[in-house]
Amino acid sequence: MSSAAGGGVFERESVATGGGRATGGSGVPYMALSSDGNLVAFTTDANGLVAGDTNTAINVFLRDRQSGTTTRVDVAGDGTPAATPAQPGVAVSDAGCVAFVTGAQNFDPCTSATNGVFVHCPGSFVTTTTLHCATTTTTLPGGGAGFTQVETDLAMLQGLVSAGVPAGSLATSLDKLLTKIGTLVSNAALAAKTRKKRSLLQKAVKTAGKLVGRLHSRAARKLLGAGLAPLEGAASTLKQDLVSLRHSP
Repeated sequence: MSSAAGGGVFERESVATGGGRATGGSGVPYMALSSDGNLVAFTTDANGLVAGDTNTAINVFLRDRQSGTTTRVDVAGDGTPAATPAQPGVAVSDAGCVAFVTGAQNFDPCTSATNGVFVHCPGSFVTTTTLHCATTTTTLPGGGAGFTQVETDLAMLQGLVSAGVPAGSLATSLDKLLTKIGTLVSNAALAAKTRKKRSLLQKAVKTAGKLVGRLHSRAARKLLGAGLAPLEGAASTLKQDLVSLRHSP
């Protein structure tokens, strides 16, 4: 940890449990910070962050700043590592769910060769460690990094909804809104004209606003209690990234 001239504090997070530094650099650094500032998800091709990681491939890790632990999350439910490197795009919730992109064919239920967006949640949030395949990046050909991040955000929300929202009217409503946003974003990525692309993204932003409002409702608060916070954080992140994508060149 070090202090900046302006009074801020810098802390290296790409370290192993215990603080040991990785071997090599973070050649492909994609990272995300949870809304409470405690969890950092990141990708790196460096080795030595967890035991047995010597493949020099791009992997996905989660750093818990409070506990000082670092874990690899691009693994299957039984702990089997991904068979191929991770791709750009990562998101993390306050509950420790991490969304990431990989083409690994050893991750059920997605076994195709195309890149899939997965959500890995720790046992502290759901009853068992789960790996949820929410969608595939093949719906966004040529969309660029901004579209990949939005789809990762969508996967995060889909994973949180499926893991934490009981079947019923709220879950149905959220699923419909997420499906609509996904369709709008996919169509925007395919749009040849900038004006059409931005129009579709504006509709997606508006729909995301409805989703945020649905989560802010009294009914959602009563049903989900403390479990509502990670959903609200993920929904806000999705909306913010959609707004940024809408205004990007």
